[in-house]
Formats: sequence, C-alpha cells, structure tokens
Amino acid sequence: MLLPLIALYTSLYPQLSELYGKNSKESLSEAFKTTSRYVSLAFIPLIFVSILFSRQIISILTGPQYSEATIPFAIMAFGAFAAGFTMILSLYFMTLEKTKQLLGLQVLSFVVYLSMLSFLVSMLGIEGAAISKAFTASFTMLITFLILRKYIRVCFDSEGFLKPIASSIIASALVLPFSILSSWLILFPLQLLLFATIYLIALIALKSFHDYDLVRLEAFLPARIKFLATLLRRL
Repeated sequence: MLLPLIALYTSLYPQLSELYGKNSKESLSEAFKTTSRYVSLAFIPLIFVSILFSRQIISILTGPQYSEATIPFAIMAFGAFAAGFTMILSLYFMTLEKTKQLLGLQVLSFVVYLSMLSFLVSMLGIEGAAISKAFTASFTMLITFLILRKYIRVCFDSEGFLKPIASSIIASALVLPFSILSSWLILFPLQLLLFATIYLIALIALKSFHDYDLVRLEAFLPARIKFLATLLRRL
C-alpha cells in the first residue's frame, strides 16, 4: 500500500532540495500544501478500497485461509495513511538538515510502538498488533507535523483532504452491496473499476478539480494520454 508513496518520496527529495536551495522556506510551505493535496486525492480512496475489499485483497496476497485477518488489515489501512504522510513530512526535515530531530522522532516512534505492542498483543492478539501499528503511525504523524511547524509554516490542503473523503464514502456506499453479494475474485477488477468511476464522478460533482490541477496533470501525463486532462477540463 505504501509503494506509491515510496516512489513519491524518492522523486520528491531532490526536487525539494533544489527548491529550498533556489528559494526560501516559504517555497517549502507551498510545496507541502500541494503535495498533501495530491497525496490525499490518490491515497484516501486506496484506504477505502483496502477496507472495503479487504477479504479479496488478503485472498489474492496470502490465500483464502487467512481471510479471518480482514479486521487487522482494515485497522492497518488507517495507519498506512498516517505512515505515508509521515514519510512526506520527514523529507522536509532532511531538506532543512534537521536530521537529529528526525532521528529522535524515529526513536520515539519505535519506543511507543514496542510499548503498545507488549501491552496489547497479550490482550487482543493480532488485532492488538494492528492497533499498535495504526496508533503509532498516527501519533508519529502528529508529533512530526507539530515539530516541523517550528521550522516552516506547514498546513494541509483542507479541500484536497475533505473532498476525497466525501467522494470515497459515496463510492464505498454505492459499491458496498456488490462487495457483500459477491466475493468472487473474478469480479474484483470490475468492482475496483466501479469504485474508481464513482469516485471520479463524485470528485467532479464536488468541483474538486481546478485549472491548476489540470495544467499539472497535462504536464505530467505522457503525450499519448494527455487527452484525459482535456476530458476532465470539459467535464
């Protein structure tokens, strides 16, 4: 689930370093707001999909014999969103050369995780391990964000965060009957396609896209599929 963010993490670091070297801390603040917008647009629906289709995903990855692990998987899906944003936040510590602070945060995160793990696993088993992971990821994201605010002005793009949540809820509500009535793996790609279609329509209905989004999308897309940006603009 974190693979797309790992790729983004790898590609963003040199760009942030160049941006900080040529401009100022204010440029990093604007870069974070932009990054948080597009990470939310892409990653929030992945979390909902992971929860909605947890049984199918586990069956594909590990086999149907592990289908009882759907609840821990769903819990960790929430934590994955926080862990992903923590990865992005850590880039700014590296760019600002605050490596000691970053190391301290990582040590604190590890201590919190081990403490919760030793306490909850004995009580709840695998669910306790999942809760420990999700809580630690959320706690680390919050602390990292608060400490980073000492060095630069950072804020999330609220529209880019709330509208993907609303669109994902709509898509989940409409696709849920299909996921309950049929858990056949052969239908899984069609269910994913239906979710993605409804999610995109909901984003358009909520007016989530702006001209600058389409300009960036058009610049990012390969030449053969640039027509998608034109199609979105017309919609």
